[in-house]
Amino acid sequence: MSKALLYGAMGCVVAGSLVYVFRHVPDDDVFIRLASFAVAGLYAGLLFVVFILPLISDALVSLIYGSAAPMRAEDDDMRQVRVLQAQGDFVAALEELRHRVTANPGDREAWSTMAKIQMHNLKDSEGGVATMREALHGYDWDDDSDAFFRVSIAAILAEEANDRDGAVEEFRRVVRLFPNSHYAAQATDRLQELEALQ
Repeated sequence: MSKALLYGAMGCVVAGSLVYVFRHVPDDDVFIRLASFAVAGLYAGLLFVVFILPLISDALVSLIYGSAAPMRAEDDDMRQVRVLQAQGDFVAALEELRHRVTANPGDREAWSTMAKIQMHNLKDSEGGVATMREALHGYDWDDDSDAFFRVSIAAILAEEANDRDGAVEEFRRVVRLFPNSHYAAQATDRLQELEALQ
């Protein structure tokens, strides 16, 4: 409020000086007239930088990084999970996710996040595999999600659980069941990597 009053008072001074210059300064005194225009221009630029530019930048940031769409309830649930993760309370985050998948067993993001927390934060790769298998077999997924879970299981087996044979078997199953998917291409690449390491 005080900033607006200050700039308002400055604006009155600038406007008053302009009025004075145009009423009382002779027309042939070009220097004073140009100086008064320069002061008015500086004041207008100051107003732009102080008031208008922040509004424009906030709008651009909101447009690029934010969404004008109202937050959905499931987004709010994941926010709570992310807060718990940031606080280092991974067990509570898993409990929150467990409630979420109990209410909605088709929540692929929640299942995937559960497995990631188990593997990366709790160092429980077997638990991560078990969670992904539970997700895979506990819901009637579309082909894309089914292949996603199978590739994820195979990747965990290969990278975290050191179960090369289990990973190879799961990758081959993905190629066989979903031959035209991008997951089959991923699985083929991973199979070649595993065979090269043998």
